[in-house]
Amino acid sequence: MKKFMVLLSVALLSFAFVACGDDDESNLDSGVDFTNYASSTLKIKNTTTSVDLVIFKGPPAAVNVIGGVRGGQTAGINQTKVPFKEMYVINAVTLSDYKNNISNPSACKITGSQMVYVDSDAITVDMAGDNSGDAKVFIGNTTKYHVEVRTTSFMGPTLLVARPYEDGTKYVVSGEYTLYPTIIAAIKDANGVITGTKRAENPLQIKRYDVSATEPVMFNFTSDGIAAFKASAAVIKVKNDLTDKGGAYLMVGSIPQINTLGRTTINEGATRVYEIKGDLGTDDKYSDISSFGYNLPGPNGGTTLISTLAGVTKFTNGSEYSIVFRLNGASTISYVGPVPVD
Repeated sequence: MKKFMVLLSVALLSFAFVACGDDDESNLDSGVDFTNYASSTLKIKNTTTSVDLVIFKGPPAAVNVIGGVRGGQTAGINQTKVPFKEMYVINAVTLSDYKNNISNPSACKITGSQMVYVDSDAITVDMAGDNSGDAKVFIGNTTKYHVEVRTTSFMGPTLLVARPYEDGTKYVVSGEYTLYPTIIAAIKDANGVITGTKRAENPLQIKRYDVSATEPVMFNFTSDGIAAFKASAAVIKVKNDLTDKGGAYLMVGSIPQINTLGRTTINEGATRVYEIKGDLGTDDKYSDISSFGYNLPGPNGGTTLISTLAGVTKFTNGSEYSIVFRLNGASTISYVGPVPVD
């Protein structure tokens, strides 16, 4: 009798494990994992309620699938698919499009594309699900850089990102668009850890385009062509040297600034990179810095203005600056030098 009870217990336990496995498998759809990994630091928000999205790390390919997000929901991506301290290009396509092209995912239309840095600080990336366009914007990239195309302006919505030595295509609704293509280079600290990015542009490429199915826009980036590029904006490296105060924000007036890694908080002892692009003139474009300061979130809040050194009163496009947060009015802004493209 005891032997029978032991066997029955083992059988019941085995059934429980199988049942759990079945529950996990219910999150699979056409081989795509739609599980919400709540503890993941990379979350994808599907801003379109009517369609489900398949998410890729890189161009659409079966080996690049890292998860899925149901319509109108936010889901964490399996952290094993996106290890820390790496820069990724995240692309989305609709689940229905993926199913129709499951034998050749590269034929899917990309509906959302973003460059994302993943580390222990959580970030949520918005992805839409509209693939109704028939007009093509193409990136041909044979360089060591990431290439990004935004619309409207330097800080406008991202249309498409291509990884080094890879191409990319985004379909849009036919019409006129101001397109802003740039190359992106990572900025690293002395330990090789990415602290931010910087962009460089060829001014001749930034203009209004009429995009249609019969007249696609083609951006081809080659190593030889990089010589025509220059830094797009002022690059500001901000270090938080506030002792025992925790994270801080870089402020312009009352507005926390978003750094090039998509975050607002600069942890104590850390350095983060910001790009500030002026909008006056042609070659010399400036942003007034009289209202720059830092803010300590929570009960320690309140913006503390930063003093400038060596007569720095404006940020100039193509120049690098250093900001250091210090206590007791000792924070400073200083000029470093020209920004190299590489």
